[in-house]
Amino acid sequence: MKFREYIKEYELFIFFELLGLIIIDIYLFLINTFFQLIIIIDIIYLLSPLLFMIYNFHKKKEYYSTIYRTMDNLEKKYFISEFMAQESFISLENEIMKDILNTMFLSMYEDIKNSKEKQLDYQEFLEIWIHEVKNPLLTLKLIVANNKTKVNKSILEELEKIENLLEQILYYSRYENLENDYVIKETLIEDFVKNAIKKHSRQIIENNIKIQLSNLDNIVKTDSKWMEFVCSQIISNSIKYVKDNPEVKIFAFEDNNSVALVFEDNGIGIKSKDLSRLFSKNFTGYNGRLEKGSTGFGLYIINRIVHKLGHEITVDSQEGSYTKIEVKFSKAVHKW
Repeated sequence: MKFREYIKEYELFIFFELLGLIIIDIYLFLINTFFQLIIIIDIIYLLSPLLFMIYNFHKKKEYYSTIYRTMDNLEKKYFISEFMAQESFISLENEIMKDILNTMFLSMYEDIKNSKEKQLDYQEFLEIWIHEVKNPLLTLKLIVANNKTKVNKSILEELEKIENLLEQILYYSRYENLENDYVIKETLIEDFVKNAIKKHSRQIIENNIKIQLSNLDNIVKTDSKWMEFVCSQIISNSIKYVKDNPEVKIFAFEDNNSVALVFEDNGIGIKSKDLSRLFSKNFTGYNGRLEKGSTGFGLYIINRIVHKLGHEITVDSQEGSYTKIEVKFSKAVHKW
């Protein structure tokens, strides 16, 4: 708050003060008052409002500076109205503004509350719907799997794609409230990796994909269910973009600060220009455009989940040679 801005706010008050001073000076001059006395009267007349304005400016400046500093430190800035009520500098206009802000806050709170309730209702409906859809989908998969024909093989592949998309939707719908759905505990990497591989066992066998597992006996702090989904999506991508003599290596290594889980395949790789945008929402890249039905959603979801769990994920690739995805788990003690 600058003094020039403050003065501008009191322009009308200053104008009438000066006008009153001029009228008094004219009157004093007409009644032949000594010039020195007129000067003294003018000083006394101006001194009180001037001192008040200086005092009021410093109080206001201190008040608003404190509010700005407090607001910068507030995570939820709409709570600033509560702080305003606690400050010592309270004027009528501040009281009115505080009441306005509180009314706005209550209205906004009700809107947010209603929106969250609708969102939770929708999420619950979506989860129930997905689970209900999975039952007939599983039945269809069993029927098709028990009647092996070329046509049924194609149907089974499409059913598995639907199942994978449903799983993506399910985990994405839960992501916003992930804090209420995960349990961080010491978990053996091998457990969630092998569970993820089992989901793709048919595709792995039919595509003659060689899976090499090594050094997965590390224990990390994570949620096994969410990490199983992450691993499943990475393996799904490796299967999707295989080439001749397909091979997927899954291994872990550790250093002083972290444990890294690596998925490395010898597939078609990723163009270097696509690497920086790989985790962007709906980004399919060159490979995605070749693969019909690719949504670019899987990597976006797992990137968000991995970071939400407090881990890191990176991708390295060379077109036509390999793709390496690394998930890094910190050894530091997490505060959950």
